[in-house]
Amino acid sequence: MKKTRLLKLINSLFLLMLLSSCSGKELEHILYVHAIGIDYVDDKYVAFIQFIEFGAIAKQEGGRKEATSNWIGKAEGLSFDMATDHLYRSTQQRVSWGLIKSLIFTERALKQPGLVEEVVDVLNRYNEIRHTIYTFGTSSYVENIFNDTPILNLSPFYSQLSDPEDIYEQYSIIQPIMLHRLLSHWYDSSTTVFIPFLGTNDYQWIEKGRPHSALEMNGIGAITDGKYKGFFERDEVLGLRWVQKGTKRSPVYLYKNNKIVASVVAKEPQAKITYKKEGEEVIFDVGVNCNVSIIEMREPMSVEEITDLTKKEIKKQIREMYVMGLEKESDLLNLEYTLYKNDPNLYNKLSKNEDFFLHKDSLGKIKVDVSILTSGKSKMKKEKNSSE
Repeated sequence: MKKTRLLKLINSLFLLMLLSSCSGKELEHILYVHAIGIDYVDDKYVAFIQFIEFGAIAKQEGGRKEATSNWIGKAEGLSFDMATDHLYRSTQQRVSWGLIKSLIFTERALKQPGLVEEVVDVLNRYNEIRHTIYTFGTSSYVENIFNDTPILNLSPFYSQLSDPEDIYEQYSIIQPIMLHRLLSHWYDSSTTVFIPFLGTNDYQWIEKGRPHSALEMNGIGAITDGKYKGFFERDEVLGLRWVQKGTKRSPVYLYKNNKIVASVVAKEPQAKITYKKEGEEVIFDVGVNCNVSIIEMREPMSVEEITDLTKKEIKKQIREMYVMGLEKESDLLNLEYTLYKNDPNLYNKLSKNEDFFLHKDSLGKIKVDVSILTSGKSKMKKEKNSSE
């Protein structure tokens, strides 16, 4: 993991040298934007930019844990471009936009029609800005997001704001998304695209007796056809990981009589959504296949019992999430996309009659197949007979 981070750093510093050589400026004489935040308040665009000190990152990779500089600029204007231009008034050195790692919109900004498109249009006109930028939403203040730093005095370069894939591989609950993937489905009326939301957590970490605030993904924003449908908390969308491609490793906690009895870890689940026409209705079935490893058992249970409880929990999470989405007319399982991909004529017919044609009974059967690969170092008594 450290090797991967070092390679990222080397690539970034190499780009820095290229940019500085082209401009005739030394590295330390250029301010490199690390992240951009956008808010919308009182009919004005509010732009935030975060600068970090790249030189200090190299020292950290060498083993020196020095606190890194983290500066935040803020300006407002009648447009996004005007707001960012106003930041130049007080910056003391040349600004480079070529190494942006992340882009974050407040929920107010996401709700404003056309705002995201305007921001993207401006970014597209800068040749140095790439679309491989992690994109987030937030219900918090952007200043709070940019001010939060990782533990151990690490640079924001290693935070979930700029490197969310690192922790996602170990704890796959909310999937990160890059700008180009977000835009590819932005105006698709049959697809719901999810933008992860970042928040601050000030109750889990303590430094020298004082709480240390850190970033966490606390939910998602659902967007269909360029319209923001609403925010869903992390615990409301636990079913999403079972139907999204890319889930790596995700914990499942098993319950009996509202009491936790075991936990397992699911790895790389595979999902398939099918549909059938029943009269004027379309019914969708969901199939999930996953391998799990047993992590904890709080009471004696057989392999069969663990398997059944895992299936029950996964089904519950998928159905509850689907029903939760209906309340905001949001297709969190992307059932409409399955229909559009396989039968566009039928999809167009249904969507012509109703903008949102899904209802509670549109989701039919949920079938889950679970294979227990390992129970860790401890062997279960009946594991040998589980395949008989």
